[in-house]
Amino acid sequence: MRGLVRGVVAGRFCQKIKHITALFAFYQRTKIRRNLVCFFPIVILALSGCSTSKIFDRHPLLAESGSDAAKVYFIRSQTERRMGISDNALIVDFNGEQAVSLEKGEYVVLNLVPRDDYTITLKNRTEVGPRWDVKWMSKKYQFDFDADKTYYIEIKSIDGEFRGIFFVAKNLARYQAKQLAQLQNLRAAGAHAKKSPL
Repeated sequence: MRGLVRGVVAGRFCQKIKHITALFAFYQRTKIRRNLVCFFPIVILALSGCSTSKIFDRHPLLAESGSDAAKVYFIRSQTERRMGISDNALIVDFNGEQAVSLEKGEYVVLNLVPRDDYTITLKNRTEVGPRWDVKWMSKKYQFDFDADKTYYIEIKSIDGEFRGIFFVAKNLARYQAKQLAQLQNLRAAGAHAKKSPL
């Protein structure tokens, strides 16, 4: 009888050991999964924070840096609060052709062919009306750029409430551009901006 009792106890003990081992293995797997589940969103957030402005190098009004080009800083300032879909990249067209896709809180430097008839169009998507429909907003501005001169253009969002968010472009003095870049911790995007930071 004692042998039978010992066998039953030993069998239960072995089952408990197997059960504990299985639970420990499951814990290890879920611990790894839990770490991966925590790790991947962090990587995705970090990569999404690294989105950067794009310069379309084949635009006909972009000049070589060694020529008598006008050096133009396009600065997209930060906003006081989130602006929804309008926080996405802003499209900047020169004379009807896209030249830059400018991210919020970044600036680019372009060497432009000197001309006195630049039509700069700022395009963005925004939410309008009482139903918050998404539509494209477009504003045009005229600029003159002379050879061998440097210009600083701030691109700033304006909240039109139910009419949507649109962007305005205005000239800044050099000290204003530097001050804006320092106060808002703006990022240089593109090779020229990194070589000549504000």
